[in-house]
Amino acid sequence: MRIVMPTTSYPASLEDYRGCFVADMAEGLAMRGHEVTVVAPSPGAHVPELVVKGGLRIRRPSAPGNPAVTLFGRHGVMETLRREPGRLSELPAALSTMGAVIREEGAGADWILSNWMLPSGLVAGDIARRLGVRHGVIEHGGSVRILRRLPPFLVGRLVTRCRMDGIQFVSKDLRRTLLEGLPKGQSQRLAEHSFVMPAPISPLKTGPAKDREGNRCLVVGRLNRGKGVHRLLDAFAPLQKGSLTVVGDGPDGGQLKAQVASLGLSSRVSFVGAVSPAKVHSMMRTHDLLVVPSLDSHEGSLEGTPRVVLEAFRAGICVLASRTGGIPDLVEHRRSGWLTTPGSASELRHGMATLLGDSNLRRALARTGQENLPQYSVDAWLNSWSNLLSQV
Repeated sequence: MRIVMPTTSYPASLEDYRGCFVADMAEGLAMRGHEVTVVAPSPGAHVPELVVKGGLRIRRPSAPGNPAVTLFGRHGVMETLRREPGRLSELPAALSTMGAVIREEGAGADWILSNWMLPSGLVAGDIARRLGVRHGVIEHGGSVRILRRLPPFLVGRLVTRCRMDGIQFVSKDLRRTLLEGLPKGQSQRLAEHSFVMPAPISPLKTGPAKDREGNRCLVVGRLNRGKGVHRLLDAFAPLQKGSLTVVGDGPDGGQLKAQVASLGLSSRVSFVGAVSPAKVHSMMRTHDLLVVPSLDSHEGSLEGTPRVVLEAFRAGICVLASRTGGIPDLVEHRRSGWLTTPGSASELRHGMATLLGDSNLRRALARTGQENLPQYSVDAWLNSWSNLLSQV
């Protein structure tokens, strides 16, 4: 099967964490004998416009007159435009160039599978319809965050323009949020042509992470308010033992470091910045507890399904996470992890104290998480899409 995968986020190297979940899907499809072409905007002139890896081709077209389209670079297009609104003028050229390549690659393809409705699905939808190619969308969350701020009639028009034969939401919460923002008839039709599943993850043959002192905590993610790291620091401060490693970068990095200093935690909390996916995995294998303290949507966040939870299952590390977004779809409290109320420093503190003090419980929760991984495999994901498209 020939598959074209438009996306606005894709790693530029093995050290790049951006869009690594899209790379996992593309590589998984290619490994199963499919011909896959990823179409992604160029994050800069240093990245080749075409890379071929067996059955996987990665095309990164540059917009005319702007060989380094850094709109889609390190921070993502929405964050870049928030910081530099004047760069909005670059967007039409970038999307037009991307559309031309999708049109070229889509001729003769069996399936166009867009990552995110906006802008990839919007660009690819009309092209797929004109070419007579099926069009599916994987919604990871970013588009829903934008659409929920718009009036229902406009949301309905934009969703219609995506011309989807099917859509995958990475969490039940994202599907519910979008469907509630659509006119009733359209909401029902979209619900019938959708399914919920996180982006699949390739398994690694690893056993449980080695339990060390039992007091090494890890948090991995974008350093912005919605990820709740500031609440985690408040929860961690009163604990008498333990260390916390913070992996990632983002706009709140400076504030969080200042908070660590003010709480007197400088000797127990370390910031290591953004690291490669492989490095994240190795760090999980040397820590005892992964904490995912995401806030709820009413506090300005809309969590999809954090990739880091599945990565923790794969690495064999116990997960302590907020009960928000798609996290409860993956983590069952006291069975495959430990859940807390979003934003509750006291519940985070209690969860950390309980899990750091009970190595048997940590190992049991981590083991169940690993046992659940097959249901999030590339094969299970492909079966879900096949079942959905067979009904179209």
